[in-house]
Amino acid sequence: MKPRITALTLLAVCLLSAPAALAQRGVGDADSGTIGYIPHGLGADIVSRAFTNAVLRTGAGEVVGKVKTATVVTTTKVLQALRVQVTGLTPNAEYALVIDSTLVGTATATSDGALKMKFADPSNGRVAALPEAVKPIALAQQVQIYEVSSQRLIASGPFGTNGGGAGGR
Repeated sequence: MKPRITALTLLAVCLLSAPAALAQRGVGDADSGTIGYIPHGLGADIVSRAFTNAVLRTGAGEVVGKVKTATVVTTTKVLQALRVQVTGLTPNAEYALVIDSTLVGTATATSDGALKMKFADPSNGRVAALPEAVKPIALAQQVQIYEVSSQRLIASGPFGTNGGGAGGR
């Protein structure tokens, strides 16, 4: 429990050290290009925001997707979200999302070979819960997509910051 509290304290210090830069980004609006399911009208003042992203590349270097995270700290709670979009996959095949060696979830690609996954903390019941092992999500370092049946790595990428905030452990 102490390492998690230490990590959260470190995250809070990092986020609070640059609130002016972070406050310039919208949360889930068209201009920000960020995750749209962090709710508006939180009933509390937003203290800070952090965004990270990763470009998913195949072993050959082809870009096949992206992963975005958002962390919003308010005066009463911390909201975290994760969105994954991948294209060019085997239609109707099952894929696993792994972040920093932790299985986050699995999903099936559409008949067009597209995959979309969303996670949030706290979960609203419509979006899957973000696993405890990858929180705080703003500190995630690496993301990977595996095809479940063959256990083959399809794509991966490192997280980086997007407009300020934390990114990397």
